[in-house]
Parts: sequence; C-alpha cells; structure tokens
Amino acid sequence: MSRLDEAEEYYSKTISLKPDGPGAYIAAGQFFAAKDKASEALDTFRKGLRLFPDNPLLHANYGIVLKKQGYLDRAAKEFTTTIELDPTNAMALKEKKELEKAVTEEGKG
Repeated sequence: MSRLDEAEEYYSKTISLKPDGPGAYIAAGQFFAAKDKASEALDTFRKGLRLFPDNPLLHANYGIVLKKQGYLDRAAKEFTTTIELDPTNAMALKEKKELEKAVTEEGKG
C-alpha cells in the first residue's frame, strides 16, 4: 500500500467517525481534490457543511471544486456565502470576482 493510499484510508476513516470540528473535512476534501477525486471531495465537503454550515473554509473549498467541475453558478453561491461569513477571505473574494468577470465576458461575446 502506497503512502497516498494510506492517507486516503486515514481520511476516509476519520470522516466516518464524524469529527467534532470542520478541520478533518477540510483536510480530507482538499486531499481528494488534489488527487483529482472530485466526487469524493464534493461528498466530503457536503458532509462537513451539514455539520458545520457556518464554516467559511468549507464553503470556499466546496466552491473551488464546484468551479473546477464547471458548476459555476453553484460555485459563485458558495463564494458568496464564504464572503458573508468571512468578509476578509481573500480566496473567495478573488474567485467570485473571476467568476463575475467570466460571466460578463460571456455576455459580451
């Protein structure tokens, strides 16, 4: 078993134990996203958001994966929620601005 396989197993087990904080969901979701396992990443972020709906980092990371998968409207909503929860979240501000710019440019084309 490779180290990445071990890490994946660890994150899966950790999430199944329903951790009492959002950090495990954020780390696991980012891990799955980095391994190009978008479905697992999205599922992990959704599970975390059910338990911690006011966590801006869960919303921001969920938005990143949604954006990469082409779900731009849903991603924009996640970035908006992130900004409502944490108006200083630079990543969400940047991502939302990029999405708005892309939508504006599409409308001109």
